[in-house]
Amino acid sequence: MYLLGGDTSRVHTEDITIKCFELFPASFSWVKHTKYPDKDIVRVALTDARKEQNGALVEGRAGQNRGLTAKTRRRPVDDGWMLTSRGIAWIEQNRTTIEGIAGSDLVKQHRQKILRQLKRVRDHRLFVQYADSPERFVPMLGQIADLLKCRVDAEHDVWQQRFDRIRRQAQSADQQDVLDFITRCEQAYATQR
Repeated sequence: MYLLGGDTSRVHTEDITIKCFELFPASFSWVKHTKYPDKDIVRVALTDARKEQNGALVEGRAGQNRGLTAKTRRRPVDDGWMLTSRGIAWIEQNRTTIEGIAGSDLVKQHRQKILRQLKRVRDHRLFVQYADSPERFVPMLGQIADLLKCRVDAEHDVWQQRFDRIRRQAQSADQQDVLDFITRCEQAYATQR
């Protein structure tokens, strides 16, 4: 999931299944017809990794729900998985092992992609303002909306998803200054909305 970008965005169960099958065909195939990947093995592993007693390393679900939920009257989350903060920390702790299994080039390519995404944040005038004077930094709602590329009147969920995405990217790339910056932006959003 990490190699597919699951540290910063949702990855469909079928995409994870294909990657697992590519890396370990004997472990992620059907028993009788070994040339086919087995999605159920991956789904069970992801569901187990989501459990608190197993570290709560991922969040998400397999499968599609149709229609609105009775309680919230909103569409449920579609199929997809993402690493949690604990999952990203686990990746960092086991990076050498992952590089040995998947190949260091794949891991390096993924990190470079995240750093390119974070460059957009670092180059934004709001981050420059923060870097000049972190202790006096108080962004306005419109400035934060510009950074996040969303409307000022967007739903709270939209804002939260965009804050979370940058936070995950910064955590995955071990960019503490960006983590601090996005926390300050989120605090400013909370007081101004």
